[in-house]
Amino acid sequence: MTVSLDMKELLAEASKNTGLNDFGDPSFEVGLEQILKTYDSNNLTDDGKKSSRDRLLNLLQVRLNIEDAWKRHPEILEEEVKAPMFITGMPRTGTSALVNLLARDSASRPMKMWEGHFPYPLPGNPPEQEDPRFLAMKAAMDERNRDPAMTAIHFAVADGPEE
Repeated sequence: MTVSLDMKELLAEASKNTGLNDFGDPSFEVGLEQILKTYDSNNLTDDGKKSSRDRLLNLLQVRLNIEDAWKRHPEILEEEVKAPMFITGMPRTGTSALVNLLARDSASRPMKMWEGHFPYPLPGNPPEQEDPRFLAMKAAMDERNRDPAMTAIHFAVADGPEE
């Protein structure tokens, strides 16, 4: 199995999958090209390359949907975000615990896991109807959380706070 790490192919596939073609400011392509070269030169297995490529494809599709949402809803850019909080740290240093602790404060509004994966409105989804993307992520996370080894590493739920 040969995994293509060609940037133009990846961009074309993301466009085909979403039906969108405006990625916004093209300056991101410099970094994308570099990470693709890194994947190609680091002796990843075919499964590792495929997993990495799939992750990039998903992120490019999210980028296309965000650009589209800004066009359809320019008022999004007028929203004021008051006092955002950024938590950074190395893996396994307690950042998840801190995020979960801060999310318990009723004065805060943390980003939920499913919102981080789909940070754009779903066209045509009535406000009174649950978002099908949330339902799909909930099912996937419920399945993941059946494995005690996974929950020991990092417990997460679709509608919980996430970094």
